[in-house]
Amino acid sequence: EGEDEDKTDLGSNSYLGFFFLGLFYISVLDAFIIYVFYVYFEYLFI
Repeated sequence: EGEDEDKTDLGSNSYLGFFFLGLFYISVLDAFIIYVFYVYFEYLFI
């Protein structure tokens, strides 16, 4: 049973790492979208 608990903990850690990776990807994607909108509006007003 102890081994099963270790496997569960490892799965939780992997899920946590995947969550942070997803969070980082989303923030990068967000920044890219904001940059694209900024360039688009700058082009629109000029």
